[in-house]
Amino acid sequence: MRRREARQGRYRKILQGLRILHVPVSLLFLLILPLHVLWAFDVPAKIAPLGQVLGSTLGAYHASGECSDCHERAVKEWRSSMHAHALTSPVMIAQNNLAHRETLSSTSSPDPQNVCVNCHGPIATALSKSPLLPFTAEGALAEPALVSEGISCSVCHQWQGESVTAGGGLTAFQNGLEPGHTFYGPYEDAVGNAFHQSKGAPLFREPAQLCRNCHSVQYDRNNDGKIERGTDLVLQTLFDEWQDFAKNGGPSCVDCHMPVVKGSRAAESALIPLEQDGDAPSRTLRSHRFLAVDYPLDEPAIRDESRPGREALLHRAGLLTLELLNAADTNVTFQVSLRNTGTGHNLPGGFAFIRQMWLEVTVLNAQGQVIVSSGRLAQPTDDLCDSSLLDDSENALRQFLVGCTASDPQLVNFQQMLLDKVELLRDSNGVVALDLRGEPKLRAAPGAKEAIVQFLTGGPVPRVRPSTGKPTPALAAGEQRSFPYSFALPSGSGAEARPGAAFVPRRSPLLPARFIQIANRE
Repeated sequence: MRRREARQGRYRKILQGLRILHVPVSLLFLLILPLHVLWAFDVPAKIAPLGQVLGSTLGAYHASGECSDCHERAVKEWRSSMHAHALTSPVMIAQNNLAHRETLSSTSSPDPQNVCVNCHGPIATALSKSPLLPFTAEGALAEPALVSEGISCSVCHQWQGESVTAGGGLTAFQNGLEPGHTFYGPYEDAVGNAFHQSKGAPLFREPAQLCRNCHSVQYDRNNDGKIERGTDLVLQTLFDEWQDFAKNGGPSCVDCHMPVVKGSRAAESALIPLEQDGDAPSRTLRSHRFLAVDYPLDEPAIRDESRPGREALLHRAGLLTLELLNAADTNVTFQVSLRNTGTGHNLPGGFAFIRQMWLEVTVLNAQGQVIVSSGRLAQPTDDLCDSSLLDDSENALRQFLVGCTASDPQLVNFQQMLLDKVELLRDSNGVVALDLRGEPKLRAAPGAKEAIVQFLTGGPVPRVRPSTGKPTPALAAGEQRSFPYSFALPSGSGAEARPGAAFVPRRSPLLPARFIQIANRE
């Protein structure tokens, strides 16, 4: 009896405790319920401006890994792209931090102080205190994945702003990012799914407009609302070049850099009906590797995975033509023509002061031995023996050249020089010289020096070929340019030029490089 009374006593205490606890639990439930509703409708994310909460977007934007459950193929391709590595590439980290230290740290914040990182990772930049890389996740609600991703799924598919040439380098670009769980694309008939709402948007029916924001790098230095060469910073005009090309019916950016791939289901790994409500209409799928000449330097597996696509892109970029002009036992003269046949912009395009493109010409004897050459690197780690570097004792970059003892007088080097100060190129009458696109040409300003970082007062100018004294700017879309070569053949080299034998006009893709064999003596 006593045991039963003891158990009943304990039970009464439990019931009394639950009765007392019922009040705060009910109050807590009444408090949590509206919070749950507010969170479900993304109210905190929509109220708090991007970057207001240190390290977190409060669920406004989403790491690309969250998309892989349904869009496994696209996310895997994206991981191999430079978009994914836009903030973590060793070159980007070094260039950004050096540019910030040398030129941007003294400018106003955030614009133009964040001009580099704004384009390379707008969401991550907004979540970070400093423009220096690598970004780190800070704060109690920090989302590490968001601060390491560059151009992520959210940057494109949650952006609905007004595209502006070079607008991605400015903080105002972030105003076009729409927080929440609505993702935009080209289709109006999207099938419902468990993760996000889908809406068709005009912007995705003209996808080049998305590229416009970052694939032109310009800055209005005098804040007069227009970009003028020689006054404002103009580092890259890729989108403008493509616009000129597209006027003649050329393909769009995505036709080359996001080619069509096999398959017909965009969310190919989504489970039906758990993750996707039902079957979606057949879709035309495009690669999300964003193929171009660049590739992640720090991940060999990813580099090799996308290599075939990069090489295919380069193979059709240009066309080489070889024509014999004169041949004798002691000298040979010929002409190499290069035509920009397969790019919708300049070749090389983008930051042409970073990318190297040059003509390699090698003359062989009957035994396949090299007699004379231009643009040939003895070792892969050697540098081009460009006169603008090697013969300029005041060029600070000269000391870093490897494998050069004398300049190459016939070198055709399309890599532009990045100078710290530029001005408009004018003729003797003061008339500004224009390029094929009608844009003003630039030249070195008095006291200008070649630089390895971008100065707001600087810009790119073509290098000059010593043998002709002519500049070698990038080729505009469709442009062809010819370059004469003249070599004295060393005596006793065993070379015998035979017109009509090895020296017939020949045309070949830009890659792989084709050697020129002039000797056929057996």
